[in-house]
Amino acid sequence: MMKEPFRPDPSAYARAEAPRVLRIFFPIVSVLMAASAVGALFDIRFLFAGLMIVMVLCPAAFFFLWFGMTGRQDARLRLRPQVWHVSPTLLRIEFFGFGEDAPVESEIEIPMSEIERFERRGAVYLVCTTHADCNLLLADIEHLDAESVKILATAAFEHQNSRDDEELA
Repeated sequence: MMKEPFRPDPSAYARAEAPRVLRIFFPIVSVLMAASAVGALFDIRFLFAGLMIVMVLCPAAFFFLWFGMTGRQDARLRLRPQVWHVSPTLLRIEFFGFGEDAPVESEIEIPMSEIERFERRGAVYLVCTTHADCNLLLADIEHLDAESVKILATAAFEHQNSRDDEELA
């Protein structure tokens, strides 16, 4: 039985990668806003500078962050229609073109030993890997059956246990 291809939502990828970027962005903006608030006590021009940061700089920064996260070479492949085939030893992903009945254009095989983390976030499963071509993958919850979820969760658990054992040694 052939699985139906699914296309991950780009905003789900952006939400998954945003905490890493926002950890740097928010403290910088907070310091700038605090400095403009203190400066506004002495000169009103600092208040306008703070408003410009909030209304011009922040939206522009989010715009560039969005395209930076979803426009990378590896993200272009991950946003294509895809089908996941999960076995106890391998995660094989077939990437299709965007047309109706498009053929398989690319394929990635990831050994289960490279699965670092597996978790559910909202309507998607998030898979973090150590694979060079794709370190973050998302799959719709409807796309993975219970057996595939169990295999991926077990692989992530074993990877975490092996890392813990290495740290203890």
